[in-house]
Amino acid sequence: MKVFVMSGGMAKRLGGAEKGAIEICGKTVISRILEEVKRISKEIFLICTSRCRKTIEEARKYDVQVILREGRSYEEDVKWVIDNFDEGVIINGDMPFIKKERVLIFYYLCKEMPCSFITLALNEEGKALISKELKLKVSASGISCFKRGKDCWQTVVTGYSIDLFNLNTLDELIFAREKCRELTEDFGRGEDLRT
Repeated sequence: MKVFVMSGGMAKRLGGAEKGAIEICGKTVISRILEEVKRISKEIFLICTSRCRKTIEEARKYDVQVILREGRSYEEDVKWVIDNFDEGVIINGDMPFIKKERVLIFYYLCKEMPCSFITLALNEEGKALISKELKLKVSASGISCFKRGKDCWQTVVTGYSIDLFNLNTLDELIFAREKCRELTEDFGRGEDLRT
């Protein structure tokens, strides 16, 4: 399985901070993501721009392939990935709590679906469903997959969980750091942080 981590955004809502280099729970966001996906894939690609120097430097520690793009838009970079590779999972580079289990389950679900592009979306009501035409209000989760096959797009809808958290604003950064404190406290009580 190929994994593409998209980390080329401008982070305007975070004051232009390099998201991949922000520390969450004592590690950079990109390190947290790469540690998880390295457990399930040997083919990992960081898609970013040259302005993401710290993220690139951190990613090289994990022996991932760095692909520099111009960073005009997320959509353009995703299209480039789809046009240049046969299949894979695309993960936003701002998901510090992503878990390998989520990626694997979604990947295997995608392999069974007829469409060539599948997006995981979040439903505020917490219901999970698969649909070509959504009647629910949903938002993107930050995970998609693609493969060769029928030229269509499907959406898999799931309820929110912390592993689908996206870091985009200063309020979300505060939330993520508070979540780290909660996770650390849970670990002190003997609960497993990996779940």
